[in-house]
Amino acid sequence: MCSAKAESGRNVAPHLPAELLVEIFDMCSPPGDDGLDGLSDTTTPAQEVERLAKKYLLQLSQVCSRWHALVMGTPMLWRILIADTTLWRGSKKDPVVLLNLVEASLERGASHPLTLQVAIEDEESLGSDLMESLSRHSQRWRQAHFWTGFLSFRLPNVEGNLPLLEKLEISQNDDWREFDVFGDAPRLTHFTVSSWGTHVPTVPWAQLHHFRYHSFEPNDLEGSLALLGNDFSAHARCDLILIVMDIDLPIELPPIISNVSGFSLTLDVHEPLPQVLGAVLGCLTFSSLNALAFLGKFGDRTLAWDNNNFLAFAARSSLRASLTSLEMARTTINDDELAACLTVLPLLEQLIIADIDGEGVTAGLITDTLLRRLIWTPDALCLVPRLNFLCLTSLLHFSDDVYWDLIASRLIPARWNGLVLEAKIYCLQGRSRDLSEEFILKGVELEAKGELSFTARLDPEEELLRKLNL
Repeated sequence: MCSAKAESGRNVAPHLPAELLVEIFDMCSPPGDDGLDGLSDTTTPAQEVERLAKKYLLQLSQVCSRWHALVMGTPMLWRILIADTTLWRGSKKDPVVLLNLVEASLERGASHPLTLQVAIEDEESLGSDLMESLSRHSQRWRQAHFWTGFLSFRLPNVEGNLPLLEKLEISQNDDWREFDVFGDAPRLTHFTVSSWGTHVPTVPWAQLHHFRYHSFEPNDLEGSLALLGNDFSAHARCDLILIVMDIDLPIELPPIISNVSGFSLTLDVHEPLPQVLGAVLGCLTFSSLNALAFLGKFGDRTLAWDNNNFLAFAARSSLRASLTSLEMARTTINDDELAACLTVLPLLEQLIIADIDGEGVTAGLITDTLLRRLIWTPDALCLVPRLNFLCLTSLLHFSDDVYWDLIASRLIPARWNGLVLEAKIYCLQGRSRDLSEEFILKGVELEAKGELSFTARLDPEEELLRKLNL
């Protein structure tokens, strides 16, 4: 009987429909080979060779002639190409052999759209040859991430030949004048830049949905903020991550007007100086901002708040008539200042706030005092009357009863747009207590009744960053 079952098992897989087999083959890729975060410092030269060869696909192709035909004849399976030439010198394989593996993968991918993740460290011919090979297939690029550490990086014959490119990410240690080949990319909507340099490649700014800029250059506030002045559409979001250290005061920044609908600012400020955020707020004006976020650096460096400059910024940008989402994390704002901000933002629907839980720095914004101020009242004094999403990342310095009083007051008013109230609690590691079973059960019961969407768990961002020792 066992022998018959084994024989049956061997016969089932080869006779599965081809479409299902291909899906299964695609799911066999090792972690990191799926086009997400493939470039890693933990990858070894031997693993790089296996990745370039698509070893898992070659092994599948050896099972039987049918599987071989499917693997070699299905371009979709070869759509992801990850190459890290910083590992090639340490490999036992000749660089020409590795380049041939890339060429074979490109050939088997035929005309299927490509996802690329490529790292090039030096100016040797292997890097140039690799980019020349990839550039010959630029009409197939759908998503591309390039990391390079030298100035003479080239993308030959790419300009005007990017009909499918939707997402582009560039990470570089130096300036990159040679990257200005993306101005004609009719489908490009997501653009990410991480750099020490000061020159950002030209792209079709007006069609972007999301632009993210991470500058490693300290104190480049003026140059970085100037990117907001590009010709974005009114539905674009812009995220800036900037470093400020040992900067001279006062900080003088030229005025900038932007029409993006979403803006997130992460400031890594080495000293808690409110003049830094104050200078940024003092120079910015948004014409149609819907979502706004201020974030400090994770760890022991927080973002010092400047309430007066924020109120002036809110008035100048007419946030009273446009802003629907506000987020503040690792920001030293107190409940009086937050209440003053919320008073001038009557259209807010989403409020995302956090206590501070850094290395030697803790601060509790989310207390009974603040939660009581957020309880809904049927008058003009009510803060955030349209609130339907409340996310608290908390040290749990509030009482259960006051929290549930707040939630109970919001259940019906939150339905003004046809939705139920969504309430999230993310518990920080330095919390003063744990949530009780009764607390969790109450949220679960309200969710079961369809009155509330409820989440209570450890803070996922803190968990991830602490695992990475960041």
